[in-house]
Amino acid sequence: LGIAHSYIDLAKSLGIDTIKFQMHEPKYESSKNERFRINFSYEDNSRYDYWERTSFSLENWSKLINHAKEKNINFLITPFSIKALENIYKLGLKRVKIGSAEAVDKLILNRAFDYGFEMVISNGFCDNSIFELIDQIKPKINNLSVLECTSKYPSNPEDFNNTRYLSLLNAKDRIGIGVGVSDHSGETSIAKYAIVTGADIVEAHIVFDKRIFGPDAKASLEPNQWRDLIQFKKDISNIKSENFSKISSTMKKTFSRSLAYSKTIRTKEKLKVNDLESIKSDGIGEPSSDYSNFIGKVLNQEVRQGQLLEKRHFID
Repeated sequence: LGIAHSYIDLAKSLGIDTIKFQMHEPKYESSKNERFRINFSYEDNSRYDYWERTSFSLENWSKLINHAKEKNINFLITPFSIKALENIYKLGLKRVKIGSAEAVDKLILNRAFDYGFEMVISNGFCDNSIFELIDQIKPKINNLSVLECTSKYPSNPEDFNNTRYLSLLNAKDRIGIGVGVSDHSGETSIAKYAIVTGADIVEAHIVFDKRIFGPDAKASLEPNQWRDLIQFKKDISNIKSENFSKISSTMKKTFSRSLAYSKTIRTKEKLKVNDLESIKSDGIGEPSSDYSNFIGKVLNQEVRQGQLLEKRHFID
């Protein structure tokens, strides 16, 4: 529980706007037969044992929610059972994150509808049927976001279903959903790609150090990676803004060029193009862009190389 609280503080310090935890209720979620990732632990013989050891009480969840409120950071929970949905409702949360496997579980999904939750769902188990699932969910809730997800831990950039992601991105305004990415690569490339392409949400695990014990540590981002990601988001936002830097009049003057003579020219000679040079003179003299106005004019005096051209040097 203390570590969970410390992650709220960490997320806030990094500029992350939402912290999400997973709610596991072993009796309602798992059994002794569950074999997914049971060999990572030095303490637990089964996934059930792991969830039983690490689950929080409703009182603990309330403390975490209040801590997040104090830090002014959004709080989400991912349920993995119908019991967890019930508990989240009791805790007063209005929005849930539904994982990939649960998003295609009709029983869990329909019970989530019963509670009136807004939803963020991952589509890792949807294959190409994601739009069919959206059609089922959209009429029943007020707010839906869909995250492109690769259900592999850790995943690689080449695992990312870019075609499906872009189809969601292109359709989001038309069908009225939020679109984002749920990434388990442990790197920032996919998250940065999502930011550049205009994703509404970027979700990734966070860990103080990837060497720490835990099933998702290698698939998580460390604080420095999150810090880099947050700064990248700010940079992209600034790049896309219209508040671009305009060249000041002082800068224009400093780098402006004036007409000067490229060599010594005697009186009564006609000025030719190769008699001229363009030099920086802090705005003093005739602009070099006006050079054609002086070509062919006759000098009324001798001028020297490097001397600034002046109108008075010519016969009217």
